[in-house]
Amino acid sequence: MSRTYDRQFIVLNICITLAYYLGGEASLFLHAPESHAPLIWIPTGISVGFGLIYGYRILPGIILGAICVVFSQGPQVDTALNLVGIALQVLAGPLQAVAAIALHRYGSSLLDAKALIKRMGFYLITCVVISPIFSSVPGSLALCLNGLAPWELYWFILFNWWFADALGVQIISLFILAILHPTMKTVPIGSRQILEILVIIAATIIVSEANFNDKFDNATENLHSLEFITFPLIMIAALRFGYLGSAGVCLIVSVIAVTGTASGYGPFAIDGARTNFPLNTFMAAYSVTGLVLAATLAERQLFRDNLLNAQHSLGKIAKNSIIEALGTGVAHELNQPLSTISIHAQLAEQAITNGHPYPADLSLWLKNISENIEFASSIIKRLRRSQTTPAQDRETINVTTLVQDVIEILSPEIIRTNAVVEVQELEQLPEIQSEATLLKQLIINLVINGTEAAEERKDVTPHILITTSLDQNNRVKIDVKDNGRGIPAEEQDQIFNPFFTTKIKGKGLGLAICSSIIESLGGEIWMESTLGQGSTFHIIVPDDTA
Repeated sequence: MSRTYDRQFIVLNICITLAYYLGGEASLFLHAPESHAPLIWIPTGISVGFGLIYGYRILPGIILGAICVVFSQGPQVDTALNLVGIALQVLAGPLQAVAAIALHRYGSSLLDAKALIKRMGFYLITCVVISPIFSSVPGSLALCLNGLAPWELYWFILFNWWFADALGVQIISLFILAILHPTMKTVPIGSRQILEILVIIAATIIVSEANFNDKFDNATENLHSLEFITFPLIMIAALRFGYLGSAGVCLIVSVIAVTGTASGYGPFAIDGARTNFPLNTFMAAYSVTGLVLAATLAERQLFRDNLLNAQHSLGKIAKNSIIEALGTGVAHELNQPLSTISIHAQLAEQAITNGHPYPADLSLWLKNISENIEFASSIIKRLRRSQTTPAQDRETINVTTLVQDVIEILSPEIIRTNAVVEVQELEQLPEIQSEATLLKQLIINLVINGTEAAEERKDVTPHILITTSLDQNNRVKIDVKDNGRGIPAEEQDQIFNPFFTTKIKGKGLGLAICSSIIESLGGEIWMESTLGQGSTFHIIVPDDTA
């Protein structure tokens, strides 16, 4: 394992040394003599770009590369000042790389990983603006110490050196990061995008060649507006392909612009002048434009991914909640008929065991068991049917008979709670067309809700009054009144909400199911309640024949 790591370390640093040296030679070839500094210093972009990916491991390669670049120029080593100047030249690149890595790691520990635009702004400030100071100061000092530049031009040389290093970082390192850094690969590139990429590259080369490799002999005030023709290209590339598109177009334009200007062509080399500042300002503005657009696209993509993940998570939570609520609701609805079946089966078993199987009692118990099995079966069938098609099992219903059937089904619960259930028919009711199973469930839930509310009082016997009548519009109305504790006025608006309950052991599903049932039938339900006296639930039962 260590041998493999050592081999990778050696190969990496050899590659860094070679890239640093070749970049330095290319930069020196394109230097501007009047400014005593290259138009762009490529080695700084190489050292910072790979440094942000591989860390301090590449420092040996950077130092060796810097030594190769310095001694390839044949420096004089006659005096101590020359040696100091050579040492400063060699250390300039590694110092900048160390500063960029340290500052970037410090910023990464402070900033949120999702704040891409803030992190990109921090990269521009630390790596592009601050880190070149660590190379331009010793580098410009080295030039003056070695007698390659006069001391009176020190600040001018320092500024141009800093600008060249900053551009090297901004253009070269960003391209390296866009290719190798996993967090900057924001846009997947497939076969369909290759043709679009080739078109952008071709258009960039054609426009840049026409703009920066043409000879301008006569200066006009609008001459420098020509370079802005290339801005739409980097905007398109950044918005379509993110960091890689922005860095790629910026690199192409920069190479053509630098070579053209160094050769005395383009809008930045009017009358053969070869100065850094106009070209460097253009390239800085150009690369920052693409970088900001790419960062905006990346943050937008990250926001969209986070939103999709949140929606997926919420969908799973909602699905689980629905399944849980459905399971609880089914258990709630089946509990009553199953309890009745269990009680009557126990009564029959006890009578047979004790040797007193009265035929009339057995017949009644078996009849109740059969009716409750049929009722439970109808609940399950309706649940299955509701998952595919709307319920259409309308039948002719006698409401008075239906209420009596409900009391018969609830007889074990009534006996258990020692409750009194009274039925009042205030007037003769017409037969209606509706779903009997749903109406039975509705009334059962209301009666059970009333007996449970009264049981919590401890000081009264549960009393339920079921009243049937016609409202002013001749619709069947059923009122279920209990003598429970009542519901506070501030909670009455929530009483039909799922999982809201005022009872100590309540689950908050009974009344919610009642509301759902009456809504599916097209009827109405509301409640009146007085603390200490109980609650009355009013139901308007729709008639489908009306």
